[in-house]
Amino acid sequence: PERKKEMELGLDLRFFRNKLSISGTYFSNVTEDVLLEFPQANSTGYTSVYTNGAEIENKGYELDLGYRIIDTGDFSWSIDANFTQVRNKVTDLAGIESLNLGGLSAVSSRAVEGEPLGVLWGSRTLRNGDGSIVYDEYGFPEQDQVEGVIGDPNPDWQGSLATSISYKNFRLTALLETYQGADIYAGTKSVMRDLGTWYDTANEVTATRNYFTADGNIINIGETFRGNVQDFGAGPVALTEAWYNGDGGFFSNGNDELYIEDGSWTRLRELSLSYRLKNAWMADSMGIQSAEFSVTGRNLFLWAPFEGNDPDTNLSGVSAARGIDYFNNPSTKSYLFSLTLNF
Repeated sequence: PERKKEMELGLDLRFFRNKLSISGTYFSNVTEDVLLEFPQANSTGYTSVYTNGAEIENKGYELDLGYRIIDTGDFSWSIDANFTQVRNKVTDLAGIESLNLGGLSAVSSRAVEGEPLGVLWGSRTLRNGDGSIVYDEYGFPEQDQVEGVIGDPNPDWQGSLATSISYKNFRLTALLETYQGADIYAGTKSVMRDLGTWYDTANEVTATRNYFTADGNIINIGETFRGNVQDFGAGPVALTEAWYNGDGGFFSNGNDELYIEDGSWTRLRELSLSYRLKNAWMADSMGIQSAEFSVTGRNLFLWAPFEGNDPDTNLSGVSAARGIDYFNNPSTKSYLFSLTLNF
């Protein structure tokens, strides 16, 4: 079995006759003998074995705030907020460089010693020892010949804000959630750019200066070309069809790090309006003490810088692998109408 050693400290404070509540928790744990699929030499007759062999460390804290703003006989209003930050690291992997947790052949989610669990692994930009990008003579980033870590799908922090407003028999509730700082691999964009079907590959740009293309040609000032202009750090260059489809330059899947994007999101997770009906006639004639009618909308609005559909999706489903968008289905938007009878 896996074994976990954990230390947790918490504090719960209440003020103004419980109108205001503040609580916080700090935790630190180490999970030993983590069960993972470890690769084996093919000569053993197996390609992998599911066994104990990893150690993972988690540290973090959670803060909760609740406040009853108004609380009278007919009207009440309360808010609740939550903030969570967790730092995760694989501290031992039994001498294995990395373990594939799932994903694509090009980009996968992996366990890497010294890195957070589930980091994104793929082809990357070549860098100097100080971390600066190495550019070719035309101003395009060169590609490293060795694959490695290109992103971290774990959030810097996440939180939620909930509110409930009641007036007589009506109640309105709302839940807003946010997930900030996570990386995501834009695999859908990568493939569609390679096929020339992503929207920005159809842009027509008139050069305001001379631009180099990926294959070293020059687009002169005043010329119009199909594609985009981008500055990777060594000056603006022309991203033509050759850049996107691989004819003479990088193609969409050639440098996976170029398609690591901000996977942060904020969404209206739920909005609900209900009405509670209670009268003596219902109780006497039908034995119904109360009836509640409600209409609820879930996942109604999404705000995210990611250009794909929904960054809160997972190619591998319920698994340790995450942060990969590859023609994933977006989260569903749903509406619920309900009637609750209390006898």
